[in-house]
Amino acid sequence: GLLGELFAGGLKAIAPVLVFALVISSLARGKNMDSRFRLVIFLYLLSTFLASVTAVTGIILFNDCGEWEYKPAPVFDAQMNDVHTGKYRPIRVCKNIDNRFILGDLFAKIRRMDRE
Repeated sequence: GLLGELFAGGLKAIAPVLVFALVISSLARGKNMDSRFRLVIFLYLLSTFLASVTAVTGIILFNDCGEWEYKPAPVFDAQMNDVHTGKYRPIRVCKNIDNRFILGDLFAKIRRMDRE
């Protein structure tokens, strides 16, 4: 229902921030904070980047995992507002992605890491 969708959307939005806060709080309690802090922040940023690259690569390879529409590329003015003039090349914009596709990819990678 609507309440479930709102809860799931809110949880997806706040989860990365909560994980980051938990990592920072656990680091703050340690003794050799400087080197551990750098390592954990590096690993956090690396895993976030790799997760986004994985999702984007999967979406590019499998076009049927979501709904798309083409819109003209926007132009930005001096105040960084986007101005849609319609005269630039069309770009593909994602409207909806099947989350099962992304989760299936994630679980396949976890299984592979477990076997190694």
